[in-house]
Amino acid sequence: MDKRSQERFTNEIRDDLFSRYGLTAQDCEPLAGFESFIYRYMQDDERFVLRIGHSIHRSPGEVLGEIEFVNYLARHGISVPRVLPSRQDALLETIGDGHDGEFHATRFSWAPGVHVWETEYPKDELFANIGRMTGTMHALTKDFRIETAGAWRPSWDGDDDIDLAGWLPKSDRAVIDRYNELSRTLAEHPRHRDNFGLIHFDFHGGNYFVDGENITLFDFDDSLYHYFAADLAMEMFYAVSHDCRSDEQLAAAGQFRSAVRALAGDV
Repeated sequence: MDKRSQERFTNEIRDDLFSRYGLTAQDCEPLAGFESFIYRYMQDDERFVLRIGHSIHRSPGEVLGEIEFVNYLARHGISVPRVLPSRQDALLETIGDGHDGEFHATRFSWAPGVHVWETEYPKDELFANIGRMTGTMHALTKDFRIETAGAWRPSWDGDDDIDLAGWLPKSDRAVIDRYNELSRTLAEHPRHRDNFGLIHFDFHGGNYFVDGENITLFDFDDSLYHYFAADLAMEMFYAVSHDCRSDEQLAAAGQFRSAVRALAGDV
């Protein structure tokens, strides 16, 4: 998390945002968050999640775009946590940080289930269900248009695209050149509603729960406009590198590829 966000997140700001949902600090249990402050709490015998982020990471307009996309998917039958309003009937609550930015809060319904590594979910079935869910979301996003005034989501080749040269040492010049070459090639590839749209782009074991065979996907913070194939590439990367031991990685890649091929004609 950005150090400036942590330094500016005072108890006064936290408590002000909590109060807009009828909460106090005693009601909320902090959870691990990478780019935002995440809390879970019980209210009226139901469990919820409250996410508080800063405009350094995502502008309010970007978050509004995420909210609209998530609730659109939920309305069309995708198992995702809904974004729910505050006591002021606002889907996004904001407050100035006393400097040049602001914090924003979003409330989500709770995702049922547990992380996949806490289960014995067969990998063939898991990969097939991940692929089916991803394909269904891609089919839905073809007709999705952001309608909220001021709401938006970034594109993969936008102003915040990765500057690889700023992250890698000069000794990795060959890697940087190859990345730039592939980026230019991809930027020239045709875009149309059947291959390009708003995608999740972070579908890995830490961002979904399983409840029986059902998968509930959350954390759309990285959602952006990209080729649909990028979702599958990201899923394969995580399936191989995160969810398997090193001696299982090749087999897992083959299983994932087979599941994708088997589902290719389904959606």
